Amino acid sequence: MEENKEIFTADNEAEAAAEAEAAVETAVETETDTPELPTEKEAEDDTVTEEPAPKKSRKVQTTIIISAIIVLLVLVGAVAIRLFATQGVVDTGIFGNKKTTVWHFKPDVSQAEATVDEALVPDYYFIFEPDNTLKVEMGSFEYKGSYAIQNMEESDLLGVSNENAKVGTQMLTIENTSLLDGKFLFERTGNAFTENKLNLTGLSTQEMKLELDAKAYTPVSIERKGEFTKDDALVGNWVYKNENGSQTFSFKDDGTYAIITKANGGYQSQSGIYNCKDGTVTINFKAPSDQEANIKYTIKDKTLSLSIVADVMGQQVEQPIGDFTKEA
Repeated sequence: MEENKEIFTADNEAEAAAEAEAAVETAVETETDTPELPTEKEAEDDTVTEEPAPKKSRKVQTTIIISAIIVLLVLVGAVAIRLFATQGVVDTGIFGNKKTTVWHFKPDVSQAEATVDEALVPDYYFIFEPDNTLKVEMGSFEYKGSYAIQNMEESDLLGVSNENAKVGTQMLTIENTSLLDGKFLFERTGNAFTENKLNLTGLSTQEMKLELDAKAYTPVSIERKGEFTKDDALVGNWVYKNENGSQTFSFKDDGTYAIITKANGGYQSQSGIYNCKDGTVTINFKAPSDQEANIKYTIKDKTLSLSIVADVMGQQVEQPIGDFTKEA
């Protein structure tokens, strides 16, 4: 029994030792297989939320609002300057771009001429275009030239005694209108809330002074009396040319006409209505009141011969205008 007991005990001890060793190995393996804990930075990253994005969005919105306010203030300031400030010969927009500007002039009838019929005093409309074209409208007539606003140079002051004319002073130069050509000192008064006037003084002739006011231009209209009678052979554009320029008579199907003259850099047109009868074309126009003229015509081989019929001391006199060729 004692031997069996010892043998059993020894075996048990060996077996117990083996089991202990196996338990240690299992514990080591279990520790090795355990997932790694996240680092401190990874733990912080895992806890980060989406809150920063809205903060960035709010900053962007604030920037946009501030920019919009700045733009609005600039526009308000520009409009205020535009409304209250006095401008020059030509109106400008909020950002300084030129705008079509109309000035009106009507000659003053002095006391000595108080009996002159008001209808005989013409209204002139000076239309300044952004491209430096100047149109002058008077009744049925249009004159076209050009203008420029420049600083005076010493050469502009030769022979000028006007004390207001100095180098660097702005002046208005008008060319090729056949009505109001030359160099002028100018002064504009008024703003968006008060009456606007433009005073022009001739640079070389100080006695030449004009006061223009701001008034909208409406093209004249001529009322036809009776039915329109046309000559189909006359309808079209008829042109005369020489080394100095050209003149075109244009007769349209609708009973209107135009006479356009281009010469020496100038442009003049006359328009109105016409009527044909027995080889005579009668034209009606305003200059400045209603006017009528009779023109005799003949057409041969695509050539139109015109002669104005005038009343001279009670007699009808024909004055040749010229021969015109029909445009294709």
